[in-house]
Amino acid sequence: MARRPIVQPPALEVDEPLALALTPIVSLMLLLMAALLLASAWVATSVVVVVAPRIAGDGAGPAASAPAAYRQPVNLTIVITDRGFYLATSGRVLGADLTDTTVARGPTVPRRSDGGYDYSELTRKLIVIKDAFPEENRIVISAEPEVEYGVLVQTMDAARRSRARGILFPDVVLSADVG
Repeated sequence: MARRPIVQPPALEVDEPLALALTPIVSLMLLLMAALLLASAWVATSVVVVVAPRIAGDGAGPAASAPAAYRQPVNLTIVITDRGFYLATSGRVLGADLTDTTVARGPTVPRRSDGGYDYSELTRKLIVIKDAFPEENRIVISAEPEVEYGVLVQTMDAARRSRARGILFPDVVLSADVG
């Protein structure tokens, strides 16, 4: 067998260096940068609704015809004590008829003669408040340290719903003790 001679390809003689084609990569990067710029948020805006105080007025509170965003929150609070339930709205403790704001007259819903808490009367008072402020859903419940856990739970149940009216104040917030 005769051997064939190995033929080597002719050597390439390059007079100038090879140039890489960067145009597709630059085009891809440009498109990627444009997509990232369009997807990012440049300015975040927010609105804060502020009700300015009145310079002079007729002595009345916020107008009932004002939009809901401008009305003051009710800040309804139930404080459970050994004397009964105190109902307060926006810093004022309500009397038994829900209009008297003097604290010296006792709790809004006093304890029954047998010593138990009057949950049905509490629910009746809350229905009156809910009818006056139907958009209000939040209530804060606070209790003295001596109040039993069962009383707190039954108060939460009385504030959330009634058999006659349905849902009253579904958003219950527990506050720190008052004592």
